[in-house]
Amino acid sequence: MALPAGFALLQAGRDFVLGVELDSSDQEIVRAYRLARPAGLAAPAPLPSGTVPAGDPDVRTRMFADMSGILMSQEMFYSNHATYTASADSLGARLDSGAELVLLSGDKRHWVGLLYDRATRTTCGVSVGFPAPVGWLDGTPFCGR
Repeated sequence: MALPAGFALLQAGRDFVLGVELDSSDQEIVRAYRLARPAGLAAPAPLPSGTVPAGDPDVRTRMFADMSGILMSQEMFYSNHATYTASADSLGARLDSGAELVLLSGDKRHWVGLLYDRATRTTCGVSVGFPAPVGWLDGTPFCGR
């Protein structure tokens, strides 16, 4: 799937994407696009019964709090080593949500990390520094499923 040029993804849902675009006057516009599935492509499997839906505010609140701690830990690591780390073990961050931390990259200019909660299949991500992955807002955590 390709996103429209200039569209900054904020949330991806089962059948939509939500994001921000700049109009011709450089004003931010919040936009949602419906996702149409090609014929024959099955919808994502539903959550197993008894699990918390990804939209549960308590799950996201705990994961956002963990992401704030990870952001702080990365900045502390940077202040001591003049580089960001790609090793989650190097941060020593405490994760109260029970989510798993995966750092996708880390160098002198930027880092990208994800939190994944297996019980709800919720993923939160953040990118700090230039260049951010396409559709990610620099330094702004977001969650989705």
